[in-house]
Amino acid sequence: MASSSSNSRFADITSVEEFIEGQENENTRKKTEQNVALLKEFLRLKDESRPVEEIPPHELSSFISEFIITVRKKENNEDYEPTSLRAMMASFERYLKKKNYGYSIMRDVEFEKARTALKSKQRDLKKKGKGDKPNASVPLTEDDIKLLYDKGLLGKSTPEALLNTVWFNNTVYFGLRGCKEHRDMCWGDVQLRQTTNGEEFLEYTERQTKTRTGENPRDVRQIKPKMFSVQGSERDPVTVYKFYAEKRPSEMNDNNAPFYLAVNNCKKQDSSKPWFKKSAVGVNKLNSLMKKMAEKAGLGPNVKNHSGRKTMIQTNKQRHPSDRYYSTVGT
Repeated sequence: MASSSSNSRFADITSVEEFIEGQENENTRKKTEQNVALLKEFLRLKDESRPVEEIPPHELSSFISEFIITVRKKENNEDYEPTSLRAMMASFERYLKKKNYGYSIMRDVEFEKARTALKSKQRDLKKKGKGDKPNASVPLTEDDIKLLYDKGLLGKSTPEALLNTVWFNNTVYFGLRGCKEHRDMCWGDVQLRQTTNGEEFLEYTERQTKTRTGENPRDVRQIKPKMFSVQGSERDPVTVYKFYAEKRPSEMNDNNAPFYLAVNNCKKQDSSKPWFKKSAVGVNKLNSLMKKMAEKAGLGPNVKNHSGRKTMIQTNKQRHPSDRYYSTVGT
């Protein structure tokens, strides 16, 4: 019988399978489930009742080939984008790998027909003008950013503007890629530091991301993302961070507290009441901050949350690393 001291060295888990599944990116998991469900719907129309993972490779390759060529969007019966079809194939690959299918759709010769069908369909769609992504997000220009400050949507004038600004700074300077990275941020992930000559900067410690999943311990940024103080500028990110820290409830400045807090909607800047609640900002609100700012400023429908990331990439290409607005994040 194992002693209680030895048992305490091992954490309790419900099951290994549930733990493994819990580490998968939530959006990836949902998209995989949706795409596989669509393939199963197609198979039922073909009077195929076997589970996907029980269909022999050559037969499954033929089914997938026809699926890729014929699938249409449910809402308008239009073709999918070329990249969407490639994503569907990737979903099938992930699903079959989990089921220990034994063959790779993306690599094995048994699925050459399916891969050829995908390439042919993609070429056909591009001839028809698909793939241009007219609704893709666009980076913000310097004039766009100035407009957001002029309209009070960025800055320190209100709790809402302050929340927008710390989100925008984290995106542009730290290069956060998506909604999940923002949602998972804790207060302790960002630290205020100083250089040897006393210059202040903020340093970000990266958690698991879509591209850096933690599977490879060496797959980390060699240089932690930083944003430096810009003295005398209304956009100084260090000043904004310090002000945000002051306006948070003191107990929410614990390292494990959510980074983004729900707004208290104070009417006066000098109010003694904390500007933010003791709870995380809602997911839907956080996921649409840039879109809402763009709507209020009249910047157009293609300015979305991912526009911040594109702004960072474009800015880094145009500026020299000696510029203090330059982000040290690797792109």
